[in-house]
Amino acid sequence: MPDIRLIASDMDGTLLDAQGRISPRTLSALRKAQEKGAIFTMCTGRFHTHCCALARDVGLNCSIIASNGGSVFDGISQCMVGEHLLDAASARMAQEIAERYPIQYRITMPGAFMDRHEANGDGGGYFQQITHVMLRDYHVQHICGAENIRAMLDQPVYKVFLFKFPDQEMRERARAELQQVPGAYITTSGGLNLEVMPQGVDKGTGLAELAAFYGIPLENVMVFGDYDNDLPMFRRAGYPVAMGNATDEIKRYAWQVTAPNTEDGLAQAIEKYVLSV
Repeated sequence: MPDIRLIASDMDGTLLDAQGRISPRTLSALRKAQEKGAIFTMCTGRFHTHCCALARDVGLNCSIIASNGGSVFDGISQCMVGEHLLDAASARMAQEIAERYPIQYRITMPGAFMDRHEANGDGGGYFQQITHVMLRDYHVQHICGAENIRAMLDQPVYKVFLFKFPDQEMRERARAELQQVPGAYITTSGGLNLEVMPQGVDKGTGLAELAAFYGIPLENVMVFGDYDNDLPMFRRAGYPVAMGNATDEIKRYAWQVTAPNTEDGLAQAIEKYVLSV
């Protein structure tokens, strides 16, 4: 049986259910794994403080690899282990490209997140509830509108997130343009979005950084994911587990395939491979 010392999970489509929540069964499995000595970390494209607010809402003390590796946070000391940012000039270029398309985009940086349109409605009710908690309790700025965003882009950012493309063809046109942004790496976490990251930063680098901080070999790490931006951590971890709803590419790299996120697939795998040992 595997010797699992660190568990890292993607959030949307993996850790979270169809309502964007951590189910009671999954939360119970994570807490039992922690009691057994395993460290748990969210490994997500989401903004760091949004993850903090969600974890606090369910009473889960965990580490956080946010912005696809852009920030790495230790849940034990409550300190940032590392931050990796896209330079301001590249962020401005990515924003200019995004402005040419009839889509929504979000740019995150330390202490602030910025939306092209204020009423974006993304993520559903619980997502908006956690966003409200983040704004109220974590002193994060929320900036809306292209001109206001442009005024903020004199400093580096975690990432530029383009979403709500109407079709794949338009998304691929935008991807081709974004690949010309200096120092940027382009990935995706869903069928109709794109994520612009600093070159050399991804979930795999974030996972390696956190594991090294704890002194845990990567062969003792179990990871869960469902989409392309999870591939870098799948390639590094000893025990990559694909969700039943994952893409075929993710499943090809998996050590095991568990049930979908809507059926507590993450909890099922932890119960089988961590708690039953």
